[in-house]
Amino acid sequence: TKVVLRAVRRRGHSVASVERDRLPTQDELDRMYAYWRDGKTRLPMEELCKFAIASCMRQAEITRVTYEDLDRDSKTIVIRERKNPRQKLDEVVPLIGEAWAILDGKTGTGRIYPYDPQSISSRFTRTCRELGIDDLHFHDLRHLGITNLFKMGLSIQHVAVVSGHKSWTHLKRYTQIRATDVHAALE
Repeated sequence: TKVVLRAVRRRGHSVASVERDRLPTQDELDRMYAYWRDGKTRLPMEELCKFAIASCMRQAEITRVTYEDLDRDSKTIVIRERKNPRQKLDEVVPLIGEAWAILDGKTGTGRIYPYDPQSISSRFTRTCRELGIDDLHFHDLRHLGITNLFKMGLSIQHVAVVSGHKSWTHLKRYTQIRATDVHAALE
């Protein structure tokens, strides 16, 4: 693949991924939640979306976490084989705020959310299309969650522990802080 990338660069093409800055609005989220509450799916989409936002986890990570990896005393969970640029590592991640509230009352064994990530993605995309919500992806919920952590005043280091990012360069792509958010943080 390195040979292909070099050849593409020599031809003057960019190989950098396109950065997204699309965040769902509260109105869009409310519309989706209401739609799913009306029994439009068997998947617990509202809970999955709220957990994705609160935990900042990727879709595949959400569907891999298990009850056995949940530590109720420390309010943490182990994400097995978390995506990393060089290798997949197991990471202990804090469950803060609503992420903890969602999992706190759950009990069982095995995967907490035993669903196919592709089914979640398909349902999310189909719902957006049916509701006329343009250009929104499930992964954008991770962006919203990370942005929310910064708005709460958490440091880069603390947000990185939650999100799993190893560098500020990668983490800042997920951060959609605007000038007005700085004023709000100072109030």
